[in-house]
Amino acid sequence: QVVDIKGRNVAYFTSIARPDSFVETLKKSCFVEIVGSLELFDHAAIQSSKLIAWARSMKCRSADYLVCTEKDRVKIEAVEVSIPIVYVKVGVVVAKPCHSRWNELVARVVSLTMRSEDSIKLF
Repeated sequence: QVVDIKGRNVAYFTSIARPDSFVETLKKSCFVEIVGSLELFDHAAIQSSKLIAWARSMKCRSADYLVCTEKDRVKIEAVEVSIPIVYVKVGVVVAKPCHSRWNELVARVVSLTMRSEDSIKLF
C-alpha cells in the first residue's frame, strides 16, 4: 500500500552509514516536515523496546508517521507502535547510460553472479 506523506509531520529512524541523503530525499522529494529522528550505527539492529519508547515520544511531537528506509524496515520485528511506520522504497534509474561503461558494468555483474551460488541473481 502506498501512503502519501507529502506535507505531513514525520520522524525518521535509520541505521544506514550516511543518513544525510535519506534526509534530503525526505525533504526534497517527499516534502515532509521532520519533527524527530533516531539515527543508529550502520547495520545496527533496532530493538523493539527502543522503537516503542521512541514512537511514544514522537507522538508527543505531533509526528503523523515514522519513516525508515526499506533496508531498515525489513530489520524490525512486527511491533505495535503508536504511530504508523512507513518506508521509502528506493530505486535506480539510468537516464542516459554511457553504453560502453554500462556494458562493462553488466558484464562484470554477470561474471560475478556466475562465480558463486550465493550471489545475486539477475532477473
